[in-house]
Amino acid sequence: MRQIIMTVVLVAMACGTAFGQWRKGVHLGVGHSDTSTEIKHKGAVSLTAGVLVEYQFHTGIVLHGELNYVNKGLSIQNRRENTVYRGLESYDFRLYYLELPLSVGYAFEMTDGVRVTPRIGMYVGYALGGAGQAIPQNLLPDYAPGSGGNRPNFGLQDALLQRHPYVFGSSPRQDIGGVAGIDGDISKRLRLSFDVGHSLFYPLSSYFEKNDKFYFRNITFSLAYLF
Repeated sequence: MRQIIMTVVLVAMACGTAFGQWRKGVHLGVGHSDTSTEIKHKGAVSLTAGVLVEYQFHTGIVLHGELNYVNKGLSIQNRRENTVYRGLESYDFRLYYLELPLSVGYAFEMTDGVRVTPRIGMYVGYALGGAGQAIPQNLLPDYAPGSGGNRPNFGLQDALLQRHPYVFGSSPRQDIGGVAGIDGDISKRLRLSFDVGHSLFYPLSSYFEKNDKFYFRNITFSLAYLF
């Protein structure tokens, strides 16, 4: 039985290397998260950490996958005609996602260990949680979107200094989007990457009118160590 298992393992390893090569790694990234909306807003710094695995065929085609923890957010400015936001200067929030990007690319070999790989694909994600902070305008009541509903006025200090857990309500936790990137292997172990992701779902739907769409856009520069 042991010989059969070892034979199966050796055959699988031989098949895996016969058509291409597996690569694995860990990576850290920093970037800029934003949204595609006409409502006035400000972007925020985003952070990404995760693992990657890819398979490169001898033809140069690369299948690439990652599992990432992503921290991203932004600041939505007040619109007076929006009843939820009336009396607020802005609403700052951050959401924490677990994301699985999958993409396909083509590796252009420069020299031994140095290559450039553009790729395109999609990602799925799930929001683990988040936090939001409402900034009141002229000492008006703090409606605190992200706290689960309207709250009485607890005072300016409470509104400015406390961040409330983000309550999704009818907003979707799941996320699906497109992703495009380019990898630059500067050695056999180190890789620099540039990635752009654009969501198809919007996490703030329960706090705005139906016509307001907040699709996340995240640009990331990352450094990976390959095994």
